[in-house]
Amino acid sequence: MSPIAWFLLACFALLVLVILEGKRQERKYGRSGRGNLMRTGLLELQRHLEPERKVEILLEKRQQTAEDESGDRPPTESL
Repeated sequence: MSPIAWFLLACFALLVLVILEGKRQERKYGRSGRGNLMRTGLLELQRHLEPERKVEILLEKRQQTAEDESGDRPPTESL
């Protein structure tokens, strides 16, 4: 057999193995729709972006306190 024939045979065997593994996992874990996969992906994305949002909130608070402190303070009465 030529090397090209071996390569095509290996590609076909790999394709069959991937399909069989998919069927095995479908029996084991049940059928999942694309919506579930997309929802999982969006949750992962949200989990990765959440720390950035926390940093944004902290920066906003720091900016607000800096603005509050930059103004003149009202005179304090001495007792």
